[in-house]
Amino acid sequence: MRINSLYTKIMLSFFTALAAGLACIVIIFILIVENRFNKHVQNELIAAFRITSKGVELLASEGNIDDPVAHAELRHYIKDLDVIFKGQVWLEKPDGTVFLSSRPRTVPKFTISNEKYQDRLFYADVKGLPEADFYFAYPVTVFGHNATLAMLRRDDIYYRDAAPFFLMVVQAVGIFTLLLAFPVIRRITVPLRKLEEGALRCASGDLSYRVDMKRGDEVGRVARAFNVMADSVENMLRMKQELMANVSHEMRSPLARIRVALAIAEMRIEEGRTEDALRHLAAVSQEVEDLDSAIGGVIELSRFDAGGAYRVFTSCDLAEMVRSMLQRYAPTIDMKQLQVEVDLPEHLVQDCQKEGFNAIIKNLLENAVKFAEQGGFIRIELAAENAGAVLAVSNSYRQLSEKEISLLFQPFSRGVGEDVPGTGLGLALVERIAVDHGGGVVVENIEAGVRFAVRLPRPRKDESAS
Repeated sequence: MRINSLYTKIMLSFFTALAAGLACIVIIFILIVENRFNKHVQNELIAAFRITSKGVELLASEGNIDDPVAHAELRHYIKDLDVIFKGQVWLEKPDGTVFLSSRPRTVPKFTISNEKYQDRLFYADVKGLPEADFYFAYPVTVFGHNATLAMLRRDDIYYRDAAPFFLMVVQAVGIFTLLLAFPVIRRITVPLRKLEEGALRCASGDLSYRVDMKRGDEVGRVARAFNVMADSVENMLRMKQELMANVSHEMRSPLARIRVALAIAEMRIEEGRTEDALRHLAAVSQEVEDLDSAIGGVIELSRFDAGGAYRVFTSCDLAEMVRSMLQRYAPTIDMKQLQVEVDLPEHLVQDCQKEGFNAIIKNLLENAVKFAEQGGFIRIELAAENAGAVLAVSNSYRQLSEKEISLLFQPFSRGVGEDVPGTGLGLALVERIAVDHGGGVVVENIEAGVRFAVRLPRPRKDESAS
């Protein structure tokens, strides 16, 4: 069955990782800690058993091996050894007869395996005896006779007592961790549900919805990115709506004038007034040119909105491009008797979007020549800076208000009271190209005029390569 819930996936992943981690701890404890601990305890036990054997010999240095009275003090000692070693301890004669034991019952029968000797000490594994795992035997001298001090003992009792407790602790830690995992995972999945809700609401047309999430982690960053995306989409759609409204308005007026001019021209032709008809037809031709220019501007702006404008960077001589464009406006400059100030380096080579930079120069020069009054001035400056180049075009004009400056780069925006023909798209296109190039446009009032400065940073290597 395929799991689609992120909550369930995270929980299962967490549970699997936790189970694997706890299993590794248990395995490591069993394979490494247990063996090392048992070996360490066994070595200590062997050493202690040797010392104990010497104690038995000291207590049984005098007396008769068959005298029960002589056994009293030794019997107490043997019982103490039972408590200390937690196993049955006894003394037996060479023929195997037990003459003193720490427990009243007889020594049980058992078989041994894996016999080992270490400095007269004999020890082996016990088989067939549930209450014992090891057998120890050490030769001693008791009451002047040879005897054997023996002991049956379980595997490390301390470990057997501690192991269940350790496993219980591991289980408790696992359960407690799982209980803590529920609120932690909910803290991740609940914000994701909010993001899902926001995406669905935006998809249904509610672009004003924003995800309210104040978190500094990855989920919070995704939420903020979602809000930025929603802002961008909302602004883009609003701009498109405004553009369409402006286009409709700008197109309707010329079309109405064309319709009227054609009707009048038709009437004048019928009346035989051909010169008057030609004048109206010339007006129609001018309106068509204005429409064509407006449509071209709209197409250029649409290319930027679609992300497909001027993406190719090539090596360009910016200074030469400015000079070439300036020559195209020489007739208009002469007609308006404008004073031209030029501050250009001989060469300024930089990778740029060639068509885009040409459009910037064209629209800035066209704007300056168009709005400079008769006998005024225009000034063109181009300079290199550490991060790229700056192109500035100034022209004589009245001082602009802050509101007018803020509206300059909006499509179809026109100055208050301006009757100069134009589409109102040139400066909007300049800003789009500059921003797409990684730069921007700054407008400021200067003495007796206005200055437009465009900053064009050097493109990154990956952009230049494209």
